[in-house]
Amino acid sequence: TQSHGGRAKMMQLQRETTEYVDTKRFVLAEKQFTQQFSQIYFIRLAKLRQVTEKAARAKWSGANSPMFLSRIQQLVADNDSVLVGTLYKDMKLKPSILAEYSKERSVAPANSTRLISDDDFLVLEDEVGRVRLVMDSAMFPASRFVTGMVVAVRGRETHSGDFIVSDMCFTGLPNQISLPPLTSDKYVLLLSGIQIGNPKCDPLPLQLLIEYVSGALGDTIDNELGAKIVRVIIAGNSVEPPDDPRFVSKNTFRTQMIGARGQSTLSNTIREFDVIVSQLAASVPVDLMPGPDDPSNYTLPQQPLHPCLFPTASRYQTFQSVTNPYECILDGVRLLGTSGQTVEDVCRYSDREDRVEIMRDMLLTRHIAPTAPDTLGCYPYIRDDPFILPDCPHIFFCGNQPSYKSSILEEDEKRVQCISVPRFSETGVAVLVNLRTLECQPISFSVSCNDQEVPATASADADSVEVSPMEM
Repeated sequence: TQSHGGRAKMMQLQRETTEYVDTKRFVLAEKQFTQQFSQIYFIRLAKLRQVTEKAARAKWSGANSPMFLSRIQQLVADNDSVLVGTLYKDMKLKPSILAEYSKERSVAPANSTRLISDDDFLVLEDEVGRVRLVMDSAMFPASRFVTGMVVAVRGRETHSGDFIVSDMCFTGLPNQISLPPLTSDKYVLLLSGIQIGNPKCDPLPLQLLIEYVSGALGDTIDNELGAKIVRVIIAGNSVEPPDDPRFVSKNTFRTQMIGARGQSTLSNTIREFDVIVSQLAASVPVDLMPGPDDPSNYTLPQQPLHPCLFPTASRYQTFQSVTNPYECILDGVRLLGTSGQTVEDVCRYSDREDRVEIMRDMLLTRHIAPTAPDTLGCYPYIRDDPFILPDCPHIFFCGNQPSYKSSILEEDEKRVQCISVPRFSETGVAVLVNLRTLECQPISFSVSCNDQEVPATASADADSVEVSPMEM
């Protein structure tokens, strides 16, 4: 509504729509936990060996071409050779159930966020053997890599049985469908880390976001942009776990371990979140992914939150609960994302700080959860590894990160927009992604009074409410 000379002028905007496909790639058809986890590593190597060797041959074939060996046991000392296998990182500080009962254990402090040391080293494994890798710490620091990555290494075996690495090769991006030629701008809003129930979180930025998406906030330009938002994806950690001392792990909801007070708190929190999601679903399609703090299964892939938790939002056909990781196709644009556990686990067992760089390596090694099942819980697959990338996404996002960052990864004619989505409860920032161009824009929601930011308790006296895109 705009005022012109005392008269109100109503302006109606039609929300853009898209053709939507949920690939349901991460939905578990069966749930059996009697099998061993080793099979998933055999599957991973079997599926990635051929394409990784192809990438290695393209990189190293020539006048001084090395010997390409199919198995580690074929190594001959001093011969220039190439091996394809799965990395295993031997870490002194990695938690171990056996070490907990060892008298001579040496474990990291419970509050340690980095479980790496100077004594860590890498081993390459295949179906029949393993060999220790000796690498130049300046070129290939062991702290950069994690267990579970399938790579090709070039080098020579020493007489002592080690393999001195001279170069390394990743698999590279899988095939990608060309970006469809969309005729108009359409946006997806990425949001994560709402943390309803956290007493330290200001609820006003979230309410501003809801009003912005529904067209009740902002000027004409804001409303026109809001009408082009075709989908909202909430990437996990939507509710805050109850503060109960009997909680075994903050990242695991064990209902039987929560007291009556904790269960009541959790129930009230979910009801509050149900109302919030229903407000969004009333105006735009919403996909809700579970996260590590949400009431879902601990192991990846996390299955959709049950509809009974959202009696109000479930009345809308525009609301759906999805898996984590989650993959969908909007007007031919493939989106793939997680709620953050995969990247956080890599950070914990490496010295990597740049979340987007970690995501780029995941794409280049064609696996979005390399540390599973070693240090990251996952379902014990025996026939498939769904975390392998059969197709290259156009947009790859990761929720619940400390800050926003984006970067385009290009290889040959393939382009992927990698996006680190910040925790909304801490930053008040969501991310808009243009499906036509893959460009993304962080958008900040805040309340100000006389050009100064104020807490939610002072919002009633606020002179103005500002929704402003951040500088990229």
